[in-house]
Amino acid sequence: MLSIDNSTTTRDRSLRAALDVVRSEGIQELTTRAIARRSGLTQPAIYRHFDGKDDLVREVLGEIRALFYFRLERSTIGATGPDDKLLTAMDAFRDFAMDEPRLYDALFFQTSDGAPQPPPVDPARGGNIFGFLVERVTEAGKGGFIRAEGPVSSALSLAAHAQGLVLLYRQGRFGSRERFAEFYRRSTADLLRGMGQ
Repeated sequence: MLSIDNSTTTRDRSLRAALDVVRSEGIQELTTRAIARRSGLTQPAIYRHFDGKDDLVREVLGEIRALFYFRLERSTIGATGPDDKLLTAMDAFRDFAMDEPRLYDALFFQTSDGAPQPPPVDPARGGNIFGFLVERVTEAGKGGFIRAEGPVSSALSLAAHAQGLVLLYRQGRFGSRERFAEFYRRSTADLLRGMGQ
């Protein structure tokens, strides 16, 4: 994940500027020219740290994944049990999609053939998002909150549920953010109750 101290490297400046471009304009607008404008760096200076645009995009996706992962991880601090950890993680999933829509889209909705994928998971840059969800499902199963068998398929069901609701929200099906958040929480709890039977 990006350094937060004042000794920012050219590479970190490039990645920060790239995140800003994606956050404000979307991944499709990510160019070295846009990064140069935001960072004050030259395009050649940016390319010295990356092996072309696909490498740059992969690294940006890695940073987005790290931001999302750390938000999920932080959400469970102070949770009172495995069921609360799972519900708060699902809420954090929803909130990231709502708070950072273009970052979320870059990470999850690049569907064209040949679209760059994030680099392999590096624990120093955050963990595996889906793995985090599987761990929460496994804990909830051991705690008796949901059936313990099939944590991967249960985590897939939860992720698909969240993705679908996010898309419906973006289509304007819920009206306000607050109404969506309330429905999402209730619907997720209903889904989890069904997994417990």
